[in-house]
Amino acid sequence: MPKSKHSEAAIIAALQQLDAGRKAADVAREAGVSTYTIYAWKAKHGGMDVNQAPIRRRAAP
Repeated sequence: MPKSKHSEAAIIAALQQLDAGRKAADVAREAGVSTYTIYAWKAKHGGMDVNQAPIRRRAAP
């Protein structure tokens, strides 16, 4: 599996912008990913804080 070019913090920052009311297409363009990727990130990391991201990584098999 290829390593992501986006860090957990960058992903969560993009999702926080989405939660603040920005359109998914705008956030995706700024992050350099597709809108599908934004929604996939939201399904995986939605509701997380930057401090919670490393805990999830350690808990996942």
